[in-house]
Amino acid sequence: MIEPDISGWTRVGATSNADYFTVEPGILALVPHKGAVDVRATALDNANVINDYGRRAGRPVAVIAFFDRIGSLDSAARRTYSEEADPTTVCAVAMVGGALLGRAMASVFLAIVRPPGLQFRLFGTYDEAVAWGRTLVAEHGAG
Repeated sequence: MIEPDISGWTRVGATSNADYFTVEPGILALVPHKGAVDVRATALDNANVINDYGRRAGRPVAVIAFFDRIGSLDSAARRTYSEEADPTTVCAVAMVGGALLGRAMASVFLAIVRPPGLQFRLFGTYDEAVAWGRTLVAEHGAG
């Protein structure tokens, strides 16, 4: 299980099932509460936090989501993330998962959620995810 080290990050928001941190300019970390249950209502709250962050940044940002911490992610939540995705506020979502359940949920998410204009990718380490995020943020003029 991959646990993020949030000690050097700046907390910028929260919902009932996740906390949000600026990792560096243009990179937002989504850190679900351990065992988080994601349904339509929580997904809508999370999408709003993410899109608001990108709007305030004035540029598309990359999101790093720590999937190992999620307990469940239902179909309504997946559909909500797809419907609420805004390529003017988010350019990429890097899903980090080291545990079997986290990787399985991220793989299902990748197979189903494909909003136009956004790139999604699964990573086994945070370092790989943040490097990819930096590249895409730079490509979108967000760094």
